[in-house]
Amino acid sequence: MKNVKCLIAMLCGGLILLIAASGCNLTPSPLPLTVQPPIISTSTKLTFGFMPPCSPGNLGKVSGFKVSGASVIGSASSIVPVISGNPTLNWNYDASTCAAGGFLVVIGTENPDLTFNLVGQHIVSGSTNSLTLTDPLAPATEYKWMAYPFSADASEVTLPTSVLDTPLATFFTAPLCTGSSALAPVQTYPADGATETGKDEILSWSYPSACLPQSYELVRSTDPNMGVDVFQQTLSYFTHVYDWLDPSDPSIKDCTTYYWKVGASNDGANYVYSTQRSFYLNLSGTCPGTTPEPPAPPTGLTVTLAINANCHHGPGLEYDVASYGLKGENYKILGVNGDGTWLYIQFNATLDCWVDAASGTASGSLTRLPVIPAPTDTPAASAPFDCSQFNGKGDACLGHGRVCSWTGSKCVNR
Repeated sequence: MKNVKCLIAMLCGGLILLIAASGCNLTPSPLPLTVQPPIISTSTKLTFGFMPPCSPGNLGKVSGFKVSGASVIGSASSIVPVISGNPTLNWNYDASTCAAGGFLVVIGTENPDLTFNLVGQHIVSGSTNSLTLTDPLAPATEYKWMAYPFSADASEVTLPTSVLDTPLATFFTAPLCTGSSALAPVQTYPADGATETGKDEILSWSYPSACLPQSYELVRSTDPNMGVDVFQQTLSYFTHVYDWLDPSDPSIKDCTTYYWKVGASNDGANYVYSTQRSFYLNLSGTCPGTTPEPPAPPTGLTVTLAINANCHHGPGLEYDVASYGLKGENYKILGVNGDGTWLYIQFNATLDCWVDAASGTASGSLTRLPVIPAPTDTPAASAPFDCSQFNGKGDACLGHGRVCSWTGSKCVNR
């Protein structure tokens, strides 16, 4: 059989592509995208046309998020769409310098405490800038989603540590509520009567039916009858979390009880309100009736031994000796006994034990150190302490100076 060789030369902007094939079969076999979310096999190969593949450090930006392929309803759909059906999620990718290996598309909902609840994650090829959702979506639910690019040589693709650190695209699912009368929303945060310190600056609620009311109205006041000092705000159907606290706002009063409620409406005029809740604002942490947190116990206190001293298994001479410290050695203090006469020290990496407080000098006040209870698994000896065990061991005898005296050759009880 006659061998046929083909040579094609393509000139494109100074780039010459030479393709040699046998039998003139010039159609390349597609390279498989063997993906198992959320892990991409290290053997995965992707095609990039003439654009070089991105490395992890130079991936382009993703933008232009929109929803298509489903019926869009709702008067405010241009801001946050309300969809009916299975949507297609679309995005733009800046491939001006390199091509992405693919996209990790995540979709989920937001919990009442604003943490992210992952519903699904999908991996699509870098040549695709859209994903059609096929799984059924819950009705009257806010969904958040994002497409994260990854490089072709990625051996693993995982969800970012904190998804909500990234601005997420949003859509709601139908239906809109019908009928003239809405239902009262259910407040979810903060708890009624809670004390707020400004760490969480939100009021949140949910709607108790599988539909979306047209709007909400938030009412807040320092008056339980809501007759004076009233703040009132109309909010769109897609608002169920309201960031209300601006500490620089002169109308915000510290050490004050606030009352709030939220109403829902199907026509934008007639609101049905939740029950009224209250919270106490304590931004400074020093409001009357509040107990300031006690200062943290000191850390880093040490004791320097003034004499050679034994380190016991408990706070007393009646406890067995665990080890022996020399004059001038320094140890970290972990705590004290009830009357502060014994120090619980970190003797070494594997041993914590007790030394007589009179045997050394502490680097600071012991008054706020934690009180460590005596061990219960080492019962105190019933017999009186016998100093004669240190006969001929002057340093050890002097280390028990509370009960022992050194005669020059013998250790005797005081």
